[in-house]
Amino acid sequence: MIYAKSRDNARTPVQWDDSENAGFTAGTPWIKVNPNYKEINARQALADPDSLFYYYQRLIKLRKEKPIIVHGSYDLILGDDPEIYASRARSMISGSLLF
Repeated sequence: MIYAKSRDNARTPVQWDDSENAGFTAGTPWIKVNPNYKEINARQALADPDSLFYYYQRLIKLRKEKPIIVHGSYDLILGDDPEIYASRARSMISGSLLF
């Protein structure tokens, strides 16, 4: 029952690599390592150029390069569509549009 109502599901030890305890500790972690640590871990992500790590890295770079992402407004184009999030952004500085 603890797993259904607890935040512990999101608090498992960091999965650094595919070694014992996911490389988190040489001791005994207070909560079990997720069993997927052999496939999903930091070492694997750094070896895959299409990983979530590199995706976020590209998003951060884009945010730093395009002020419209930080200092802009947006309008929903398909606000009632439950499957598509489409928007149009406008720079508050230059008034330019980003689609």
